[in-house]
Amino acid sequence: MKKVLFVVGSLGSGGIERQVSDMALYLKQEKEFIPIICCILKRNGQFLEKVLEAEINVVECSIRKGPLSFIFNMRRLIKSLQPDIVHSHVAFSLLWQTISYKIGGAGKIIFTQQNEYQNWNSFFSRSRLRFYYYFSRIFIDYYTCVSNRVRASLATLLLEKQSAFLVIHNSYDESKFYSRPHERQAIREELGLEPNQFAIIVVGRFAKQKGHIYLIEACKALANDGIEFKVLLIGTGPEMISCKSKIESLGIEDRFVFLGNRSDVNLILCGMDCFVLPSLWEGFGIALVEAMATGLAVIGTTNTAMEEIIEDGHSGILVPPANPLQLKESILKVERNVDLRRKLGAHAQIAATNYPLQFIMKKYLDLYRG
Repeated sequence: MKKVLFVVGSLGSGGIERQVSDMALYLKQEKEFIPIICCILKRNGQFLEKVLEAEINVVECSIRKGPLSFIFNMRRLIKSLQPDIVHSHVAFSLLWQTISYKIGGAGKIIFTQQNEYQNWNSFFSRSRLRFYYYFSRIFIDYYTCVSNRVRASLATLLLEKQSAFLVIHNSYDESKFYSRPHERQAIREELGLEPNQFAIIVVGRFAKQKGHIYLIEACKALANDGIEFKVLLIGTGPEMISCKSKIESLGIEDRFVFLGNRSDVNLILCGMDCFVLPSLWEGFGIALVEAMATGLAVIGTTNTAMEEIIEDGHSGILVPPANPLQLKESILKVERNVDLRRKLGAHAQIAATNYPLQFIMKKYLDLYRG
């Protein structure tokens, strides 16, 4: 049996962490592979318990003590585990990882780029990735990107041809995310939602990238128009306190519910009316696809990888990022037109069938076996 070592920062609440845990759990069912997860920031997070319950080995090799310590410790870990494949989802320490994998005797090395890089990172961060890449690329067997937009971004940054990178999209677990119309009322009652209250949900880490602040401003305008709605926010992060302060300053505290990190997102989605992801940039958008798979009307942003997933006006609505007015108008359109809401949700479900975990994993299995 081949050992696959997945490398991730932690097993926290983000899309990358969810993707890695789903991939490891999928491999656990494959008789020819043994999945192992290595956290290079901290061995913690909401997905840790789930993978441990599946008897997947989760180890820690911290990079916080510096590159030399990390290389020494990771080399020792690689020699101990003897993985046939190392599949990393962490780009910020690319060079140190590659060195340690090679001198540790790892087999195949795969890196997956999860987000755009040149538009939102500092000049130093972009330069660092270039440096890391040029010294590491001869040792990397496959460098994959989770969307065409990420590939184009990476190729531009590294002055490479796009053909140097494979596109394998992120995915969702189709066994968990699907429509549950018969459970909708019970889910809403448990969440304290009124029968006719328009329910908006946002799933994402509270960070500048996710654009929560623009949704808050859009909701102020909706409240001013007398629209009856409630916004449920799932996630935590560094911008959560400032978002709460903004909501309080606008006097719309009664319109928002902060749910923190939840393990039952798949159920909560089925009680909602609309999913909004107002990101400034987005490498893929796993939470978006999960919402689409449950049949929700979704609103995303242009100039992100969501343009590859959503056909504007057909399987969802796209608005410019950082534009509260257009976001408000799109939400209002979905709230007022039940038929449109249903049509968008039905087409969203069809679009989501391009990204099931089983289908996407087959592409990675080809790389693992090759």
